[in-house]
Amino acid sequence: MLGLPPLLRIGRKSFLDSARPQGSSCVAAGVLVVSRVSLFAVVLFAGCEPAAPPLPPRPVEVATSRSMIRSADGSRASVKQLLGEAEQAIVDENEAAAEFALKELLLQDPGHVRALFLMARLNGESDRLNEAIDLLAAIPSDDRMFGLAALGQRADYLRQIGQLNESIEVWREILQLDDSLDSVREFLVDDLYASGKRVEAGWELAEMVRRGVANEDHLRRLLNVTRWPKSREQIVEEQRKASEQPADSEEAVEASQPSTLGDAWDLIHEKRFRIAMQLLERIVDTDPSNEALSLLAMTQTDLQQYDLMHQTVSLGTEGIKRYPGYWIAIGDDWASQQKDDHAIAAYAQALWVEPTFELSHQRLIGALLRKGETELARKIDERRFALPGPIEAFVAVGPRQPEDIRAAKYLISDLQQLGQLEQACAWLRSVAPRHPEAFGDSEAVTRQCREMTSLPEEERRRVVLAGMELQDYPNPDMGIELSNRLSGSDAKQAFVPDGPPATPVLVNVAEQVGIEFAYHNLPDRVSRLMRLHESLGGGGAVLDYDLDGWIDFYFGQSSADPPEIMGTRPNALFRHVGNRFLDVTDFAGVDDRGYSICITAGDWNQDGFDDIVVGNLGVNRIFINQGDGSFVDRTESIGIDADTFTSSLALADVNSDTLVDLIEVNYADDPSIFDPLIVMPSGMAANYPGPNKFRSGLDVVWLANPDGTAKRIPLGSEVSEVNREAAETTGMSDRKSVPQIGDDANPGLGLAVTDFDGSTGLEFFITNDTRPNQYWRVKGPPESVQLSQVATTAGLATSCQGKTTACMGVTVADFDRNGMPDLVVTNWFDEWLCYYQQKSHGVFRDTAPLYGLDRFSDHHVGFGLQAIDYDNNGWVDLMIGNGHIDDFTHSGQAFRMRPQLLVNRGDHFIEADMPSSSELFWSTLQLTRTVIACDYNRDGRLDAVTTDLELPVAVIENRTEADPGFLQFQVVGTRAERSAIGTRIEILDSIPPLIAMVTAGTGYAGRPEPLVHFGLGNRVGKVDIRVTWPDGSTQRHNAVQPGARYLLIEKDSIVRLD
Repeated sequence: MLGLPPLLRIGRKSFLDSARPQGSSCVAAGVLVVSRVSLFAVVLFAGCEPAAPPLPPRPVEVATSRSMIRSADGSRASVKQLLGEAEQAIVDENEAAAEFALKELLLQDPGHVRALFLMARLNGESDRLNEAIDLLAAIPSDDRMFGLAALGQRADYLRQIGQLNESIEVWREILQLDDSLDSVREFLVDDLYASGKRVEAGWELAEMVRRGVANEDHLRRLLNVTRWPKSREQIVEEQRKASEQPADSEEAVEASQPSTLGDAWDLIHEKRFRIAMQLLERIVDTDPSNEALSLLAMTQTDLQQYDLMHQTVSLGTEGIKRYPGYWIAIGDDWASQQKDDHAIAAYAQALWVEPTFELSHQRLIGALLRKGETELARKIDERRFALPGPIEAFVAVGPRQPEDIRAAKYLISDLQQLGQLEQACAWLRSVAPRHPEAFGDSEAVTRQCREMTSLPEEERRRVVLAGMELQDYPNPDMGIELSNRLSGSDAKQAFVPDGPPATPVLVNVAEQVGIEFAYHNLPDRVSRLMRLHESLGGGGAVLDYDLDGWIDFYFGQSSADPPEIMGTRPNALFRHVGNRFLDVTDFAGVDDRGYSICITAGDWNQDGFDDIVVGNLGVNRIFINQGDGSFVDRTESIGIDADTFTSSLALADVNSDTLVDLIEVNYADDPSIFDPLIVMPSGMAANYPGPNKFRSGLDVVWLANPDGTAKRIPLGSEVSEVNREAAETTGMSDRKSVPQIGDDANPGLGLAVTDFDGSTGLEFFITNDTRPNQYWRVKGPPESVQLSQVATTAGLATSCQGKTTACMGVTVADFDRNGMPDLVVTNWFDEWLCYYQQKSHGVFRDTAPLYGLDRFSDHHVGFGLQAIDYDNNGWVDLMIGNGHIDDFTHSGQAFRMRPQLLVNRGDHFIEADMPSSSELFWSTLQLTRTVIACDYNRDGRLDAVTTDLELPVAVIENRTEADPGFLQFQVVGTRAERSAIGTRIEILDSIPPLIAMVTAGTGYAGRPEPLVHFGLGNRVGKVDIRVTWPDGSTQRHNAVQPGARYLLIEKDSIVRLD
């Protein structure tokens, strides 16, 4: 049986009759094309002609075998007779007889259009779709009766067998013949999106809006063209599944293997650019469409493969310029040559051709910041943050939705502000009939739409681009010079380590050495549904507080429920005694019960003994070392009394007056951080906290006075005078309470202080969470020091993608061994590490993809990290602690994560495989926060300490069979402050250069051992060193024997410490 679907069963005779002109007048005959697989039913108009005569009597014998059908007189049946027999067989539901008759007919008349169509339908009903497609292709598209019907049926069969590119071409052919067929355009939209041609699907949806035929589901898709927002039903289903997920589920469910252009789009939205690039390379081999080529070009520039990008775009047609990926790639290329005017114009064009693509906004913001156009960057950033507004509003729009009116008003208003005027009008026309009392009658709606859409194109462009004037910028199109482009061939140094890396053996020995400390974010610890401060950890510091030559540890504790900040557990000080550590917290008097978030240490009063500074949610604390094993809280007498949300601290001499100052990085200044989370029936929060939901805290320098007090200097402008009383500032603009680009206050997390650029004076780098990073340069004599915020011009404000990423921890080392310190920054789940290479003094460039760092970090949430040469081969490696801020496994993101050791191979990094001797720590899923580098047992191999939201503190002992050559230096300033932050030490005659800096504040929420460590590989002979002190003066020490630790005293001798 042919078996039409019950939903579309119209009777066999009706099916045949519908394929004939009806009556004698010239009318458009409807051809109903039916497919039982897709339930496809679309009426296509096939022209008109005089009515055909009724079917004649059946003068033929029904074949009972495969013999030829003959007439009653025994002669061969005519075409007309065969057609009648076939049609009757269809009415009788005799598929075999109908097919046999049609085959006989086509032997006589191979081009018989009606027979071809009926035979194709029979093949389709029998799932012989390829044969059906071939038959339909033989029907001329201009046939008045069956041309359009054949095209429609062929397109449907093509989509059923997965040949979407072919079905798309057929749909387009139909629309060229008759562009009024809106149902055909809807099928075209579906096939375009299913094939991954999402930008092209957006063009067709926009055409439906212009034609006034778009419904609310069509309009929903236009809210984010490159990744359609989920429908209300899809959201409900996801929440249902999430509520059924086991509570102890740790890692995200693995997705299926990506294979299509749509998968490539999804990978790009998930920031998995390297996998997307590899997939797109395969796709364009077989389907070099402009959309695929534009995406491939964009991923190539994401990964800084600019020469490959030029090859890719050369394969496209002129139409490739209609795609945002093309313009992003061109903008990236201009940006790599530091031609930001051209880059701005290209990114703006990307935003104009597709206004809902977030990456265009991110790139444009970064370029505008580099150019110094902060106000425009702020406006584009506001537009970027407005993109989710319509998506959030539409979920509540619809018949019988209780918030239909209010949500629709927000939706329409947001779309107007975003410059999506036709869409705003279409939503108005759709919603108004349900609520004329709120939106007006049809005449009022028509008037509003006329006013709404009457803007000239130039003015409309200005609205979309948040006030930008494209004529103010050069033509961004191709013609780019290749000579100065950053690429894989010219961005990396030629030096690489000798031989393979050593097998790392890094073992947790905390229990064996007596370190027993576990962090609690509440009196009863929580790991899910955490408020902002509950997810950040408590920090820790390394210091030798008793000057016995062996390091001690101090760890921060929270264990309170703010705003009540009296904790139920103390911070902890562990003294190194013999081969173990003893808890001496009570005896030492450092039992602080505040809500600790970060710790640092240093010699505040310059008496030779390290003091402790605790960064709290509340009032920070300074404990002054008395030199007898005890500390005294001097916070009030120093003058620190402000309530803060401090996330990082460092002690360094900011104004070069030989007194140590305190740099305080603050995250938020907003009491709403204490509000409880709203938990939905699904078990998920409706208001997960984030940096852009709260008023940010203003960073501060506490400038030390000779009398032991401190003066508060807010870092409240691009240039701050630090030697006078600064005006108190709120840190916020008057526009909003949430942080914006250009505000003085930002949600800061990480901090690193040293002399980065080799000139006299310190710089300190602050990582900000989703806001541009800050890089403060200290210049001038002590009596007139200025701090200048120069992150944008230094190349440190954004990532290599121009994005203001969720930066967290930071570490410093000369990773590429070009003689200048670099920075590495940890980031959010779908953001890879930033590797800011210092290419020339004071100029940095994020080259993470060139060194493969995106491979290992794009699906981690990194917090603490340290630069550790674990095998002493002279190339500094990375140890990283990972773990999410809450449980988002329902959205495909891992929660607890493994720590990582990334091995520096000179021109790239690799992730170390840990042997079984190290496996327990490295295979454990964790919520690591602080990572602290040290050599706790003084064996010449760097160890580490980690803190965690759940697990006890880990002491990671380095037992690697490392190279024998190493040198360690403890530095003491005499003309500089005692820690001599900013001192540079260089191993002379080393090729490539081997340098290290005395730094403060590196990592996240902690302080590593104040030790300068060099791995020398197999070099065991004596070496010469040069020391450059913070004031620029130098000392040279010759014939220093490796394999030992030394004390370097400014303007004095070098002493071996045995």
